[in-house]
Amino acid sequence: MTLLTPDIGEKETTPRSSEEISVTVALLSGEGTTIFANLDWTVNHLRLQAQSSLRVGICGLVNSEGRLLTGRNTLKEVGLKEDDLLHATVRQAKLASTRQSYAFALMKGDGSVVSWGSNRLGGDSSTVQHELRDVEQIQASGGAFAAIRADGKVITWGDASMGGKPGRWLENVKQIQGTVGSFAALHLDGSVESWGRQIGGNCIPQPNELKNVKQLCASDYAFAALKEDGTVATWGHAASGGDSSWVKEQLRNVETVAATSRAFAALTLEGTVVAWGDRDCGGELRAVANQLTGVVQLCGAGSAFAALRQDRTVVTWGDDRAGGDCTIVELQLQDVYQLHANEKAFCAVLHSGGVVTWGDPTCGGNSAVVDWALKDVQQVAATAFAFAAILKNGQVVTWGEAHCGGDSSQVQDQLKEVQQIRGSRQAFAAIVGDGRVVTWGHPNSGGVCDWIAHFHLCDVHALDQP
Repeated sequence: MTLLTPDIGEKETTPRSSEEISVTVALLSGEGTTIFANLDWTVNHLRLQAQSSLRVGICGLVNSEGRLLTGRNTLKEVGLKEDDLLHATVRQAKLASTRQSYAFALMKGDGSVVSWGSNRLGGDSSTVQHELRDVEQIQASGGAFAAIRADGKVITWGDASMGGKPGRWLENVKQIQGTVGSFAALHLDGSVESWGRQIGGNCIPQPNELKNVKQLCASDYAFAALKEDGTVATWGHAASGGDSSWVKEQLRNVETVAATSRAFAALTLEGTVVAWGDRDCGGELRAVANQLTGVVQLCGAGSAFAALRQDRTVVTWGDDRAGGDCTIVELQLQDVYQLHANEKAFCAVLHSGGVVTWGDPTCGGNSAVVDWALKDVQQVAATAFAFAAILKNGQVVTWGEAHCGGDSSQVQDQLKEVQQIRGSRQAFAAIVGDGRVVTWGHPNSGGVCDWIAHFHLCDVHALDQP
């Protein structure tokens, strides 16, 4: 890749102390800015200065060696010198919600946040708006949101009993996962803590079990923590996957963990699968165990799992009515590229750009009425009972329960050059080419946003005026 020489205009020549350096920050477009920075500044401070000058959201700075600079380190610690050139990575707006959530949150290009939907369940973030700055990630529970800022601090809002109030200031956090009513936060040091609604059972891990964690996963009422050594620790409601003691010896060399509403499945480095939790929700896989080899992806619906194998075929188990039985479409499930799910159905995207669906036909398990339009599919999103697909031409096709987002006819003329779609419990939100957000589905799940949110959703890539 060839980088353009940044256009930074005439360089200032102002006397500076020995602790100050001149640094140029450039975009891939060639536009750049020169900043006189103190070596005691953090990389995040420098990044925000460049963001203000360039009027574009910046999420990271990369040095001449291609290394992403750690935001919380000082310029001295990362070895910056006079006249160094850094390249900026632009922050993209991101939508946040889950199949359990009744609201949406949007991280805008400048790191600020807009939310809408059920006010009580996270749609109203007004009480913490002054703290929602320089946000990098947002995660939802069933009734609250948690945002991680670039400085590692966590800001929460929504129903206090469902994770909207952690009880203390959380710092140095790099990942968050949410159940229906609680959150778990993974710290930079590999430790974990959780808060929110009591999720039941007596499955509380010992403190030494939640160390050296690298990834979190959540069912509706339990958590699973994947550790650096490839083992897994679980806690929460025992019958929802919080108790993994009966498969503990099998949970070795685990690569990733997926979840249904009440069960977990772990994919090992060898391509095999281990499952636990509610047997009716995919926690039992003995009937298909001999088929689960060479697995490369796991996907969980509400009560069934689907596994994509190296030969691009699919194996399913769990509730037959919710996609646990794919016999009816088995011959079509060839050359599968990706798997997606809502609560009651699955959608497989083929390498050809077409899709194959199965599960509850009223909830997206039968896409026959729109199959003619499902060509060149690039992305698929889901609410609890519907699907939405972004096509190569930027248009959107929806199917499933109409009141849950399966009918987008009222906004179809606005769904042009769509870049991203996210589903809540019963509604969809899409970022379109001109930076606007378009919503549809049930009003109580964010399918309609109030005028305040609408004002802030007109250009989600732009920076707010200072």
